[in-house]
Amino acid sequence: MNRKKSAALLALLLLTAFVLTGCMWNNPFGPGLRVFNPFSFLTSRSYTINESASLSIDGFEYLNLNGHVKEMRLVPGTGNKFEFELKGTIRANFKPKLMVETSGGTVTVRTHESTLKSANIVRNELILTVTVPESFNGHIDGTTISGKISASDLALTSLHLSTVSGAITGGNIKGDTLKWSTVSGGIESLSLEANRLDFSTVSGKISLTDAFTDHVELKTVSGGIEIAGDMERVTAKTTSGRIQVRLQDLKGNLHLSSVSGSVLLDIRGQADYSLHFTTVTGGFDGEDRLTIERIRNNNITATKGAGTYTVRVNTTSGKLTIN
Repeated sequence: MNRKKSAALLALLLLTAFVLTGCMWNNPFGPGLRVFNPFSFLTSRSYTINESASLSIDGFEYLNLNGHVKEMRLVPGTGNKFEFELKGTIRANFKPKLMVETSGGTVTVRTHESTLKSANIVRNELILTVTVPESFNGHIDGTTISGKISASDLALTSLHLSTVSGAITGGNIKGDTLKWSTVSGGIESLSLEANRLDFSTVSGKISLTDAFTDHVELKTVSGGIEIAGDMERVTAKTTSGRIQVRLQDLKGNLHLSSVSGSVLLDIRGQADYSLHFTTVTGGFDGEDRLTIERIRNNNITATKGAGTYTVRVNTTSGKLTIN
């Protein structure tokens, strides 16, 4: 009997610990991060949300967006008002609602109370749509945890977008600074014009098409990088992905780095640079287009034209191809 009681007590203790651990799993890295919790259905309910609001842009320079949503959409509009819409269904341990707050020159839009400590989301179909008037040219900062972010046809001073497990897409956007980051999603853009682009992801691909910028910095770990457009300074780094850079003209220095991925460089217009290629076991294809200055081990120094700009390419086992 004592053994049976001891076993039952031990099982009860283990079950209690499992429940507590499950609750802790719900939010190990920060508010709202969705992680598997076997007891989520016991603490969550289903909600259908259909809310909207509007606000004049007069006197506001900053728009901060923070939503527990499946998708955050930034779209253009006319007039002089922001339009906000939160629509869809969700099963969670909290009831979302559209909250619009103002302070000084800042508008803050949230889908939850700021006091929410742990968001346990089982299913999320919410979409937050933000209509930005074309007359607004200030700053926008958009953040979500497990949702996709899309933006199009905007002209701003800065656009900062951040998500953990979603992709970021953008098209026809102009700004002084565009800074986008995600962890497990890709970044894709078409027709961007900015003084500085700063894009980063961990396990996704970065793709820039028809980009015009003075300075671009791209970082990913397990994804590839594709760049095409008219740029001055370019820094692109990846670990296990391929880097492809296609430029109309070379107007600044390039620094391309990959560990196990290949590098393709295609400059269609004027190309006047000094190449410094360092690798461990990677190959090189492009000798007929350059004047080779030095080859030592697998490292190559070469020039094209007067060598005005500097092109640095570093790989471990990746091949460099120059077209």
